[in-house]
Amino acid sequence: MSKPPGQQISDIRQAEQESSFTVQEIHAAILREKDEPQDGYEPVPFWLLTLICALSMLSGAYIMRYSGGFRPDILDHTLITYGPVLTTEIKTLDPKALGQKLFTNCASCHGASGAGVPGLYPSLVGSKVVLGGGTRFAAIIINGAQGPWEAASGSYNNAMTPWGNQLNDEQIAAIMTYVRSSWGNNAPPVSPEAVAQVRSKYNFGRQILYNELLAIEDLPLDPPPQ
Repeated sequence: MSKPPGQQISDIRQAEQESSFTVQEIHAAILREKDEPQDGYEPVPFWLLTLICALSMLSGAYIMRYSGGFRPDILDHTLITYGPVLTTEIKTLDPKALGQKLFTNCASCHGASGAGVPGLYPSLVGSKVVLGGGTRFAAIIINGAQGPWEAASGSYNNAMTPWGNQLNDEQIAAIMTYVRSSWGNNAPPVSPEAVAQVRSKYNFGRQILYNELLAIEDLPLDPPPQ
């Protein structure tokens, strides 16, 4: 026997409600059993928390031990010395010894004995330029030289390397001191301050010519202080 239409509609609605309730319960159970992972919300591992705490404690202990009580006379960086502190006076290298080491740059042309090469490079032994006041000698080393050139050892038409951009005043003074007192040469030593004066006055920015050298007054250069 069929039910009245009103009863049928009521039964359908009840069935729908029961079916909907059942589906919700099933989904709720699934969600409780398997949570969906969410990026960025993972818990911090216990070992990482332990490591961070240990490092923080060690860092604090280190700072407390080596902070010097945060006293300004200890933390002033201008008072810090690096490396071993020397209590004895540092000995400077003898200018002539330094000049001998640096002369290896010149020996390829002028020879280890300063005798030069006939027709190519003038001799430095007994040279008037070397044994003169020193101003011309310093100007040649700083600027270099370009032939033709007349020297006591002969005529030359070659070029000399300018050393002013590669050697400082102390190094040039050391070379001059070595050359002026070696191989029988006997001329006073030269100070770096004297070389600096020549550099400021006679810096041609190119290799010097022979007639330009003769135009330079060959004044005596100041010796290093004793």
